[in-house]
Amino acid sequence: MFFARVKYGEDIALAGYPFEVIEEKKALFGLAVPLLTYRQLFKDYGIYLLGFVIVITSLLLIIHFIKRKRIPKLEFIRRN
Repeated sequence: MFFARVKYGEDIALAGYPFEVIEEKKALFGLAVPLLTYRQLFKDYGIYLLGFVIVITSLLLIIHFIKRKRIPKLEFIRRN
């Protein structure tokens, strides 16, 4: 049971609410904090991140192949 007691001047207000602890969370320190953030981010937005990576990779490959065809191969001529 969670209880709250508020005092204002001579007046006092009391309130309570029952709750249940489902899972105890342990405090994280050090390198575990970014890991938790990464896991939560991938859990919530994993499909969006995967789609973003695929789109960016595809665009970079397309740009690479377009530039590759435009640049002529240089041939070195040996002069005597």
